[in-house]
Amino acid sequence: MGSPDDTGGLGRVGQRCLRYPVTCLSWEKLPQLLWRPYEPHPRQTRFADGHEPDPKIGGGTGLAGLIWHSDVEFSLSGTNFYASSFNTEGVRSTPERFYLAKPRRMIEGYVDLIEAHAPQTIVELGIFQGGSTAFLTHLARPEKLVALDLRPTRVEALDLFLEEHDARGSVRAHYGVDQSDTERVRQIVDHEFGQGCQLDLVIDDASHDLEPTRHSFNTLFPRLRPGGLYLIEDWSWGHFRFSRNRSGPSMAKLIMELLLSLPYCEAMIEELTVDRFWAVACRGQMKVDADEFNISECSSDRGRQLLRATDKDRDDSTN
Repeated sequence: MGSPDDTGGLGRVGQRCLRYPVTCLSWEKLPQLLWRPYEPHPRQTRFADGHEPDPKIGGGTGLAGLIWHSDVEFSLSGTNFYASSFNTEGVRSTPERFYLAKPRRMIEGYVDLIEAHAPQTIVELGIFQGGSTAFLTHLARPEKLVALDLRPTRVEALDLFLEEHDARGSVRAHYGVDQSDTERVRQIVDHEFGQGCQLDLVIDDASHDLEPTRHSFNTLFPRLRPGGLYLIEDWSWGHFRFSRNRSGPSMAKLIMELLLSLPYCEAMIEELTVDRFWAVACRGQMKVDADEFNISECSSDRGRQLLRATDKDRDDSTN
């Protein structure tokens, strides 16, 4: 077992973008898989001499310049954000303050990920109240960010934000788009980025349901460049002790498909990083057919047998 400061078993994606409990899996590293015990995030603790850490991420010298005003409020490039998984105050996005349905540790994980990989071509599935799109606009300063959402109604606060920051050309929001509609998603991505363009980052924070999420993965993963990242948020919904009930098959099955593809389709996924908040698949060098790709077929017969178990909805009478 490595020491608490040993990052050798975490893998490149994990040690550069996540600073909380994480399991990083790649075929070459499976024999040396390292389980790290929980360690408080350094930004959540006092220094040894008793003073508080600087609330400005990276001391204000990094890419982000993100300043925390409380555990749920921060500002970035002059824009205010309220970040919490549990919006008990009923906060809604306004041009003055955006709501982000993410905890502080996930926000800090995004800062680390963007600083480490500097993605310039990004697809975001799920706009909600526009907070994550505004956040990524400031944080990544992308060449092109395309955001899709099932809801047909535009988010006025986001439209005003993009106009104020002269970002309508680089950030494009499409509404009324079902992530399961592979043809429409493909058309939008090809139109916005150009056919054959390779993406740097895809973020799926949309339905959190298995089939729609799998459809999006099958459509967009082949469009990542080698080394590009595919991030799936909230795969663990329905598995926390305190979580809300979720109907339908669990997204955890998709994460298992990604895991089982590592030995069967060598170099398709270079590395798989998983923690309780998200899963990140790093695209490898293996070529895949964008029209025929199906992650469910990227494992051995034995692997598929493991995934045939019936995934019933949770019985309220059980834990």
